[in-house]
Amino acid sequence: MGNKVAIGSPLPREEIDELCGRSRFHRREIRQLHSQFSGEAPGGQLTRQEFASLAESMGLKERALIEVLFTMLDRNRDGHVSFSDYVMAMSVLARGTAEENMDLAFSAMDTHRQGMVSREEAQKLSEALVRALSELTEPLPVMDGFAGTAPDSAVAGAHPSHPHASTAGSGSTPVEASPTSSA
Repeated sequence: MGNKVAIGSPLPREEIDELCGRSRFHRREIRQLHSQFSGEAPGGQLTRQEFASLAESMGLKERALIEVLFTMLDRNRDGHVSFSDYVMAMSVLARGTAEENMDLAFSAMDTHRQGMVSREEAQKLSEALVRALSELTEPLPVMDGFAGTAPDSAVAGAHPSHPHASTAGSGSTPVEASPTSSA
């Protein structure tokens, strides 16, 4: 899928259709997200700095949390976040199941992408989340209009696979990922 759509250009119908099939957003919502995204990503993908600016415009001010989220979304570690990856993450955050949100949280904590989360990684993200949530006085603007259930066209299991694990345990012993069960 082409993730580098020129700034100000409408998103191609094929890309909207694909994102609607993979996410839990309707066409109108995909276009709204694209408008937000393209306002911050003149090159069609977000750099670390552009991502931070977008996150701050959505009400996230905690730098450590923004860094963790960027690292999680920059799947190929090229220093950019694609629109597709942005949509999929927003889909899970806005309408994901508890298991999908756990997978996303695990992915955010597994900053070294080893399929394990150390106590330090979990603590770092937990502290950043607490600071970020304490700063919020209103719901995040990006979630306006996205509350509720998934559209009828949402396909169960159409979200990106992430390892799933808990951070139970003590000390700095990593917790290994367990396979996500399929329903």
